[in-house]
Amino acid sequence: MVDLEKVIRDVNIKQGLSFQPSSHPTEDGNSYVACYSGHYLSYGEITIAFEASFPYALPDIFIKNTSKPHVHVTPAGKICLTDESALLLDINRPEQLVIDCLDRVAQILSILPGTDLYQEELKKEFLSYWGIYTPGIIYFSILQIPKKEGFIQEFPLFKYGKSLLLANSTDDANRYICETLGLDSTAAVDSPEEYALVIGLKQGCAFPSPFKQHNWFSVMHYIRDNTDAQISHEFFKLMNARVKNKIINIIFISPGADGNILFGVVVGFSNRRKTPMKSSIKTSVMQINLLREDRDYLLARGGSALSLTDKRVLLLGCGSVGGYLANNLCQMGITQIDLLDKDTFKSENVYRHFMGYDALRRPSSKSKADLLRGVLSDKYPDVDIDSMNYQDRSVEAVILSNPERLSQYDLVISALGEPTINLAINKALVENNIPTPFIVCFNEPYGIGGHVITTNLSQKSCLRCYYSDFLEGTLRPFRGSLVAPNQNFKKSLSGCSSTFVPYSALDSQQTAIHAAHKAVDILTGKLNRNNFFTWRGDSSLLLSQGYEVSDFYNSENPSDEITNPKCPVCQRRHSVS
Repeated sequence: MVDLEKVIRDVNIKQGLSFQPSSHPTEDGNSYVACYSGHYLSYGEITIAFEASFPYALPDIFIKNTSKPHVHVTPAGKICLTDESALLLDINRPEQLVIDCLDRVAQILSILPGTDLYQEELKKEFLSYWGIYTPGIIYFSILQIPKKEGFIQEFPLFKYGKSLLLANSTDDANRYICETLGLDSTAAVDSPEEYALVIGLKQGCAFPSPFKQHNWFSVMHYIRDNTDAQISHEFFKLMNARVKNKIINIIFISPGADGNILFGVVVGFSNRRKTPMKSSIKTSVMQINLLREDRDYLLARGGSALSLTDKRVLLLGCGSVGGYLANNLCQMGITQIDLLDKDTFKSENVYRHFMGYDALRRPSSKSKADLLRGVLSDKYPDVDIDSMNYQDRSVEAVILSNPERLSQYDLVISALGEPTINLAINKALVENNIPTPFIVCFNEPYGIGGHVITTNLSQKSCLRCYYSDFLEGTLRPFRGSLVAPNQNFKKSLSGCSSTFVPYSALDSQQTAIHAAHKAVDILTGKLNRNNFFTWRGDSSLLLSQGYEVSDFYNSENPSDEITNPKCPVCQRRHSVS
């Protein structure tokens, strides 16, 4: 362990300070092995508290005088220095780590109330302070916020257990309580406990001080100053209502570049006789801290694009690649997905599939599509997944017999690994002038690589171009194959009914990740032309089994589309262009 006395002695000498051993402050259950206090610059007394993990973790620093509303300082006086998880700490110079922390303390404490920098930093950390410094109450929120600026609207609050939940409807509340939280049906709610008045604030609105106790008149002033004239008029019209004893919940929505910020107040009225709310004097105000679990907030926290939630995708194939891909799409915010797969999920699929044995324990159908729908619905709130539970779930019956169905989607992805079916879908798209983009993704054997082919974005090529001879347009093996032609890679451990192409779950995840990136690029408008992508793995395992790689494996990977003027499917497009 580091000699902390020596560290502090070196800090005192280098900085001209006089820190001495002191009592141990505690916060959040932290246990400190040693603490040192002393006056620092003009900021009064501060305490440096060391955990046993120092110098692998920074010390905590507390300020004794917390009467000033400093940003980045907790009510207990702990100064939030930085997120140290991403920092590279020089553990060989522990005294310099302490000096660097003290420099950061000076920067934080020099941010004075009323300055532009103070307001900027307050906005960053506002929700960390609201409802913490003064008496507050916690509500949960799954409210899907109206996509409009400036509004005033009432929404229901539901009580479950000891908690209050802000939601759009009773159905939404019960879906969250029973499905997302997994509570039994006895926890379901029949009607709202009360209501909240939700107010959309103006763009660039100020934030109320979280460090002081607000009163009813300061709340009304805040609403008047931070809403447009119409919203303000509607609010004060509502406040003309005469009440004696009443509680109202007001939730504010502040629009920002990084998403909406939600906070609120509970106002209690205790009038001797019925009095207009806006004129009531005997009132109390308590801050509401909202713990958000709504879809937009969760997706944004996960790095997803909110613009994808209204996109609908058809995923063909729920096998090894398709299972991981479906999960990736949900995580990226593509929550409207139709799944089509005619196969059942078996124990032999477990070790290279997104789903494990827990899926086999489900009492429902053993269909891959049904099981994948169930797993994804359990993992992610607000997904809308259809497993297309037709009597015949083949692509031929559902899609090729009615190609116009493809026009209902923003994107079609095939993870079938069946080139004949993929080419039939490609032909249906081209011949019926259906503009829906089409992604085909599949693995090659023994971890040698995988492909993601994006077509139907531009008219110069199509999927058949990759399978057509350049001279005659006749059908030929896939032009981008990483293995030499005329080799059979199918394996069987238990007869013909259980054949498989050897590749691992890691290969499928790799292909699925690249396919998901292409899907997001298409749906966000970043990718607007056909594209061919190949990832290459190590060929040693394939070669050790006596197989050969193709010339393409050793060539550069083209990212542009492959065009073929002899293609029998899209050649008319070539002649027009």
